[in-house]
Amino acid sequence: MIRMPFYYWLIFGVLLIVVEIFTPGFFAATLGVSAVITSVVSLIIPSYYTIQWLFFVVLNIVIFVFLRDIFLKYLYGREGNETNISGLVGKEGIVREKIDKETGYVQIYGDMWKAKSIDDHKIEIGEKIIVKQIEGNKVLVKKKDEN
Repeated sequence: MIRMPFYYWLIFGVLLIVVEIFTPGFFAATLGVSAVITSVVSLIIPSYYTIQWLFFVVLNIVIFVFLRDIFLKYLYGREGNETNISGLVGKEGIVREKIDKETGYVQIYGDMWKAKSIDDHKIEIGEKIIVKQIEGNKVLVKKKDEN
């Protein structure tokens, strides 16, 4: 007979994986994968809830620390170990909020950035861009086909 914690962990995990579809960053997915795997552990040790939670936490840390970068590389195309904001220069992104006279927003590697056109051209939603430079907390971009 399958115990209730199995279903709780499984539903929790699937919901988090679905949430990841709508949010960038692969954080909810790490929790979701950990919860789904913990659901299997709950079948083996059904009455030890503390051990299940401990397993969930440790597994999530392992997945987040060791596997997150691998998944981001294949899902978002991240390469190298550039963690500084200057690592964005030359990278491609997509416009998520129209860039006009002021600023808009672009998505680069699943992260949203405030953006401004380097040559003051309008860039519509869905167009691909290249990051040309960083100015404070904004990325200065140009349409990909204008390079």
